[in-house]
Amino acid sequence: MIHSDFMPYVAVNQEGVKDFLRAVAANAVGRAITLAAVGLSVNSMQMPNMSAKARCCLVLPRGAWVNSLTWVQKEHIRQERFLELTCCQISGAVAEYVLDAFDHYGNLGLEDIEGSHELLSSYEATHNIRRDWVLAGCTHVVERLLGQHFEMAEAMGERLLKQGSLCQPEMEYYLSGVRTEALGRQVLAAFDEPWIEKEAARVQRMFIGNG
Repeated sequence: MIHSDFMPYVAVNQEGVKDFLRAVAANAVGRAITLAAVGLSVNSMQMPNMSAKARCCLVLPRGAWVNSLTWVQKEHIRQERFLELTCCQISGAVAEYVLDAFDHYGNLGLEDIEGSHELLSSYEATHNIRRDWVLAGCTHVVERLLGQHFEMAEAMGERLLKQGSLCQPEMEYYLSGVRTEALGRQVLAAFDEPWIEKEAARVQRMFIGNG
């Protein structure tokens, strides 16, 4: 049984499926790079088959902070960690724009953005920063990060497509040049920039459209 995520592309032709899988790989590579930038290694990646949901499986170390709430108890890092978690949540959607030349932004990217709504609303309520500014700041930071590693990301995505998976030594090879960064602090700095309003409008069009 072919999963519904793939049906629109299967109905067109085989090349359409290949292009869509390229977007799936781009989404996964973007997430892996962003996770590495916040200090989390990805142990392995596995592309989906066409009977499963069109999302690459990323295996993280046991106890990865993105899967735990212990950081919430630490006041001095909580705000920045919250923004880094949001960056990780939207990174696949951003990567589909940055890395996917065929522009198949759709199911995965929309789910990533929809999945960030609770985080954005919570941050807005707690810190009185508009949610569209938060999304814009996170998008700006992730775009810059992926731009820095564009060539590696393309090579990583091609290998993932060719093999269907990447094991831990391969992950370490590709992500070795991604240094840990204070992404949350960078997002905080973006809120004070004079361009944040225009950036929020651009990101709105980018992810949601004009309607």
